[in-house]
Amino acid sequence: MKTIQLMRHGKSDWSNPAAHDTDRPLSKRGIKDAVRKGRTLVRFGRVPDWIVSSPTLRAMQTAEIVAEECRLLRPLVIDEPLYQGETGDVLRAIRHLPGEIERPLIVGHNPTIEETAGLLLSGGRGNAIKFPTAALVCFLYDSTPWGSFDPGGCTLLLVSHPPPPQGYRVISCGSRPSWN
Repeated sequence: MKTIQLMRHGKSDWSNPAAHDTDRPLSKRGIKDAVRKGRTLVRFGRVPDWIVSSPTLRAMQTAEIVAEECRLLRPLVIDEPLYQGETGDVLRAIRHLPGEIERPLIVGHNPTIEETAGLLLSGGRGNAIKFPTAALVCFLYDSTPWGSFDPGGCTLLLVSHPPPPQGYRVISCGSRPSWN
């Protein structure tokens, strides 16, 4: 089985209001969350062997931090359409993966990443997974070639959200956490 991993970039820094959207770096929280996501991938044995990123600074920084935490030696692949693209652009990126890749990670933006995760999860019947910044989702996919990738053939494996912002508490409601 192959693994498809989708991640939204970490929280960006808005301290320079004159910065173009593509040039906004990660905030301190965004950096911490990206480190956590890299460690999550290592802990769950889902280290990516290929990372494709949007060309924005915050997405590339997220991808680089995850790659560093996972000790990935390959360079990042920058995919221009992932910046303002649609679900079809993410699917195209998946279908163009080299055949030997088993665990790609695609780092992009909302609403596209959230919509793509919803498509992989439900076959296009709505968005069931919310994607705050630095959220990560992993799907299992049968080992047919990437070129014939079918989003309906995926099984949800892992959803990892960042910890809540400072000042929020997680309270237990049965087996599922709730924001208070």
